[in-house]
Amino acid sequence: MPHRTIKDVFGFTLDRDAEFNTVCTQLREAGVVIDDCLAQTNVACGLYDVHVSSDEEHSCLGCNLNECVHELAYFLMLDVQQDQALTHLHLALHLVNTMWERVSDVCKAVELPKKLWAEGEQNFPSFKTARAWTNFLKHPGFFGMGIHHPIYVVEGGAAASLATHAATVRSSSADPEWVLIDTAFVRKYWSRDHTGEKATKELEKPFTACVVLPNMVTLAQGVCVEFRGFVTRMKEPTWVETSRPICLTEMPCDWWED
Repeated sequence: MPHRTIKDVFGFTLDRDAEFNTVCTQLREAGVVIDDCLAQTNVACGLYDVHVSSDEEHSCLGCNLNECVHELAYFLMLDVQQDQALTHLHLALHLVNTMWERVSDVCKAVELPKKLWAEGEQNFPSFKTARAWTNFLKHPGFFGMGIHHPIYVVEGGAAASLATHAATVRSSSADPEWVLIDTAFVRKYWSRDHTGEKATKELEKPFTACVVLPNMVTLAQGVCVEFRGFVTRMKEPTWVETSRPICLTEMPCDWWED
């Protein structure tokens, strides 16, 4: 088989170093967003004020949610080398999904109204996007077995635009040599089916893929809005009444004093 370049296969040239550098930059910027919006202000601690009625009581929920927030902010702001970009992106998405799991667990434990889940796409689109990507990364299905050396570009960048255009205009008469895997693709096949099995038919014919990685700054901004919205909902009287018996405990000691 003759040697083929990225341009031969995908129809555009790619500066892979530049793409991975962009990932590193976005991770740090996303960390600043999470830190400024959620961590430094300890947003979840607002639940303490609505749960606690005396100095002997302590609300565990706000503290535990805050730990997830601080963990994510700290990880995102670590210095990342270019060859570590994908690894850190994968782990960052897992940490965002951890926040979503905590939110989900709270909602199930206090049996919050089903309307919250019925309107989940409107209320939590960024969290659900992160979860779908996490599912894809954990359970890639055929992608992890039959796709040869995929290339990676970053959502919103020039290379991603070129890739999307190339995927749209390529001939539909021949079997595709590559498949475009973006957020829409991942949300379609990895939102409900964690195995990615339903994507197999679309992945069997192409021999490689162009993966459009999510823009972590945009994702972080959405997560901030959704997490703040969740905390605001948890302060509503009905939800305080149902969550207070679960989250409240007597304070055995104060860890902040010697």
